[in-house]
Amino acid sequence: MDVTALPFNRFLGLEKGASESGLLVSLPPSPQYMNHVGSVHASALLAVAEAGSAEFLLLSTVTQFPPGAVIENSPPRVTWWWPRPA
Repeated sequence: MDVTALPFNRFLGLEKGASESGLLVSLPPSPQYMNHVGSVHASALLAVAEAGSAEFLLLSTVTQFPPGAVIENSPPRVTWWWPRPA
């Protein structure tokens, strides 16, 4: 499975990270990902985090489970905290 081929990830333009970079996925530099305060929009960051975690799971478990195994996960919970940027 290629996480960058999923429809939403394709829409965002997520790319597989180069193996020498240590990145699993990345967003190409583009102003379309910026928010009103000049940083990367939170939804774009969450998309990278989700795709990166899926890629990690695929890379780390693909040889540890028998074919056809189903991996169940409880609903994800994300907590964000940051000081007011402006």
